[in-house]
Amino acid sequence: MNQKNGVKNNRIRAGAEQVTNPFEKLPEKLTLGMIQFQAHPGKVDLNLQEAEMLIGQAAAQGAQIVLLPELWAIGYGIENPQAYAEKIPGIISGFMSDQAKKHGIYLAGGFPEKGQEDRCYDAAILVNPQGIPILVHRKVHLYCALGEDKIWHPGNSFQVVQTEIGRIGMLICYDGDFPESWRILALKGADLILHPTAYESPCETFGWWTKLYEAAALVNGVWCASANMVGDTPDKTSHFFGWSRIITPMGETISQASYIQMGEKCQSEVLVTTVPFAAGLRNSRTINGCFLADRKPEVYQACGLGK
Repeated sequence: MNQKNGVKNNRIRAGAEQVTNPFEKLPEKLTLGMIQFQAHPGKVDLNLQEAEMLIGQAAAQGAQIVLLPELWAIGYGIENPQAYAEKIPGIISGFMSDQAKKHGIYLAGGFPEKGQEDRCYDAAILVNPQGIPILVHRKVHLYCALGEDKIWHPGNSFQVVQTEIGRIGMLICYDGDFPESWRILALKGADLILHPTAYESPCETFGWWTKLYEAAALVNGVWCASANMVGDTPDKTSHFFGWSRIITPMGETISQASYIQMGEKCQSEVLVTTVPFAAGLRNSRTINGCFLADRKPEVYQACGLGK
């Protein structure tokens, strides 16, 4: 270790990869845009129309990457959400490709995907500035307490994609409540985790939203952007409270959108924040120790925890 600089250059990155300077190709600053979206349940055309305006606002404010929530284009509280599932390219994914190319941005968000054998997934897509889909994540952890396992087929992998702004992975809502999800993406080299959600209240476990994700970003040394829905389901049984946020690799929330209590007026909101991207990662992975490089997978495996 270089005690003067506090840097373990060869041991910061996860896995077998050895990178002499893992930060040299990362942007010093990155402008993140998040859309806290109030969906019109079942009204895809209207949701696309409103999203187009909001994406344009985020891009006009300099956002380089824009994130929409989980299943923003169809909303919640609708009958047979599987009927909206589409293959890629489809109406929703095609819209996102068009918008990304139009504004020259990375664009990500949830959508209902139809896969092989017509299996339907609660998925999220990341599109590059050329309008090309570069990552699709299918929600692995379905929220069985609300019957998601009766609607969607579970995903079975976590992937990271290399981009010109860093390595990006995605988690969808409940995926983020499992430490393993974060650790897998971190071990695959993620710098930024995009986290489209539809987190609702009444909820007695706000610690999951206010503490868990901060802790996960901290112990894995990653940036996190969580974009949440806002508004009510048609029957008023569920309320999405917003509170979208950006979390640093040091586990600090540095920017957040409005928190909307049940009964309060709801509306979509655009949150654009420029973050010290490379420095945040550098500080977390050097000054703050090297959690990933200092792991002991052989011990964990011997204890029955696998890798």
